[in-house]
Amino acid sequence: MKKIPIIIRLLSFSLVAAFISGVAYLNFTLPDKFYIESGSEELNVKHVFELCGEVRKKSGDPDSADLKIMGWLPIKTVDVESIERVSLIPCGTPFGIKMLTDGVIITDFGDVKTAEGFIHSSPAETSGLRIGDVITKINGKTVSSASELSEIISDNNNDKIEIEYVRDEKTNNIFVNGVKDKNNKTTLGLWVRDSAAGIGTMTFYDNNTHFFGGLGHGICDADSGKLLPLQSGEIVPATINSVIKGEKNTPGELCGTLNQTLRTGKIRNNTTSGIFGIADHTADNLTAVPIALKQEIKCGDAYILSTINGQTPQKFSINISSVNMNSTNNKNMIIEITDKELIEATGGIVQGMSGSPIIQNGRLVGAVTHVFVSDPTKGYGIFIENMINNSGIYQ
Repeated sequence: MKKIPIIIRLLSFSLVAAFISGVAYLNFTLPDKFYIESGSEELNVKHVFELCGEVRKKSGDPDSADLKIMGWLPIKTVDVESIERVSLIPCGTPFGIKMLTDGVIITDFGDVKTAEGFIHSSPAETSGLRIGDVITKINGKTVSSASELSEIISDNNNDKIEIEYVRDEKTNNIFVNGVKDKNNKTTLGLWVRDSAAGIGTMTFYDNNTHFFGGLGHGICDADSGKLLPLQSGEIVPATINSVIKGEKNTPGELCGTLNQTLRTGKIRNNTTSGIFGIADHTADNLTAVPIALKQEIKCGDAYILSTINGQTPQKFSINISSVNMNSTNNKNMIIEITDKELIEATGGIVQGMSGSPIIQNGRLVGAVTHVFVSDPTKGYGIFIENMINNSGIYQ
């Protein structure tokens, strides 16, 4: 009989410990700041539990709210900023991307063979340059293409060549000793890239401002993984002709053609949250929907708009299985394709679908960004809130 109170005490201790752990988990996973619609006096968060807090306005300080469970148990005090909720047209249309970099990005190094048959290690690499560095000037002359770089270097008569380059957003200068190759041309033993092209999906279009956003992630150099610095870029119409179906450990791809002669927009920004700019066309016949703030997104049913044939987007069902409100990158949600037609046609998420808008409860909540290589039916999505905040186009 004496064992019963002991068991009760153990159970009580376990429940208290679990409760404390749950509160700590909520505190850790909740962000320090939320946006609310202008005019709202309460912050409501759809999390593991329903949380709410009355907004306190302080002169000279950020507004704040004490988030509570069931209206009485405090979890976390957060900053609150009121914004005007915008309505955007969810697109899901394919578009071609043509982009020139600001400077040239180093993609690889190579040995140099002289006229005498000697082999020199890459002078650029041995001087300290790295893959991913962006060369902006050679001997004080601005470089904007691979051909300009090659011409300036090959015509150089001095042993030392001054290079201005950008690494981790910092500008540096270095002197490199060039080597004469077998054609008696000065070379530094490096490979560079000055442009990028491909197909992506437009996420949204603002019929009032003509702003657009797409991809949900940045355009990066394939070799270094670094974000390509934008000098100029444009978008053109694209038509999806075929699909390489995605399989486990083998990503699929949308294959299409670009209309090289018809420019439909100009790219202004290439960011980790997508590409953004001004589109020339209008979409008066399409309906804008309000955006969802991150605290309004729930795990559960949703759908994406994506084009897997031609130029017309289709609606495909998905499930949002996880929402990470504390994430500031482009992997804020885990989504799973549940639409049998899409799985049959593509295997799930494939390259080219990045940017496909995600709709839930009549609101634009975000865009598809990445696929799980181990399971193409699953992938990541970005909050539309993060896309807009990082776009630079609404500032």
